[in-house]
Amino acid sequence: MIRPASKDGSITPRNLSVDRSIITESDAQSKVPDWRLICGGHLADLITYTNTSSVFFVVYLILTSTPSIFMGLAIAFCTTTLVVHAFTAFSTLICVPAMIFDHFFATDICSYLSHLGYWVLRIHGKVIHGHEILGKENIPKTSGGLIVYHHLLFPYDLVYLMSDFYFEHGKQLSGIIHSKMVKICPGLCRMLPFFSGKESLIRKLRRGEICSVAPGGGYEAVFGDNTTLLWRGRTGFAAAAKECGVPIIPMYTVNGNEATPLRLCAFREFFAEVHEATRRVPYLPMLHFPVKLRTILGEPLLCGENESPEDFAERVKLAIDDLRDRYRRRPGSTWLAFLERFGYIPSPSKEGCRP
Repeated sequence: MIRPASKDGSITPRNLSVDRSIITESDAQSKVPDWRLICGGHLADLITYTNTSSVFFVVYLILTSTPSIFMGLAIAFCTTTLVVHAFTAFSTLICVPAMIFDHFFATDICSYLSHLGYWVLRIHGKVIHGHEILGKENIPKTSGGLIVYHHLLFPYDLVYLMSDFYFEHGKQLSGIIHSKMVKICPGLCRMLPFFSGKESLIRKLRRGEICSVAPGGGYEAVFGDNTTLLWRGRTGFAAAAKECGVPIIPMYTVNGNEATPLRLCAFREFFAEVHEATRRVPYLPMLHFPVKLRTILGEPLLCGENESPEDFAERVKLAIDDLRDRYRRRPGSTWLAFLERFGYIPSPSKEGCRP
C-alpha cells in the first residue's frame, strides 16, 4: 500500500510502503516470503539465464566482429550497460537481505531502498538517454488506469516512467511481469512495484492505482521488432480494464529498440521453435546504447458497453500502431538515435517521424 505524501507535498522514503503481496506469486498465499525459494531453487534459474546470455553474446561477436561494432559495444558498455546491470545486482543482493530484516524486525528499510532506486533511475534516464515523456496529462488523476505498451528488450520506458510518476505524484506506478521473474528477482520486485496475476491487477485498478502491462511479454521483447506487436491473442488486460471501468493509455517509445540492437538475427526461427517446444524465452545479452529515448502516451481509451474485450484489445493495438507510425524513424538507426542526444532532428518528410 502507498502512504500519503507529507503535508508539504515533498517525497520522502517514509511516504513509500510497497505492497508486500507482490513477493509471492498469488495473494491467496501467505504474505510471508518463501526464503527457501528466494535463496535456493530460483537462484539456479538466475544463473542459467546469465550463462545463456553469455553464450549468445560470444556467438554474436564471432559472427559480427567488425571494428564499428566493437567500438559501439565499448561505448555502450562504458556508459549504460554497467549502470543497468549494477542496478539489477544491487536490487538482488541488497533488497533480499533487507526484505528478511524488515520481515523479522518490523522495519521499513526496503522503502528507503526503493526511494534510492527511483533516484538512480531518474538520473540515469536524464543523463544517459535524455528521456522525455510526452502526453503525461493523459494519465488519469482521479481514477485507476492501465498503461499498455510495446515490450522492449529492456523496459527502459516503463522504469523511467515509474520514476517520473513517483516524484511527480508521490505514489507508485506498478507493472505486471511474468510470475517466474517475480520469483527469480524478488529484490527488484520489492524495490519497484512489479507483480503477477490478473486478480492482483483487477484489485489494484479498483483501488484507483495506475498499472502497466505489455501483453506481448518476453516473447515480443526477444522475437519482435519495433514495427509489430506480438500479443498472440492475449486480451485479458482489455477484459480487466472493462471489468474495472478504467481507461487504457497506449504507450510507445521512440528509439526503444535502437537502444538494444542485439537480436537473435539468423537464429530467430530456430529459437522460435525452441520456445514453442519448451515455453521458455531465451535471454539475450543486454548491451545498452545511450540513444535518445522519447516516450509517447496516447489518449485514454474506454471500452464501450457493448464492445467485447477482443475488439477493445484490437482498438488498443491500433492506437499503439498509430503512435509508432507517427513518431518512429524508418528505418531505425542506432547512430542517428544517438545523434539526437546532441540536437539532431530527423526530417518528417524523409523519415516519417516527428521530432
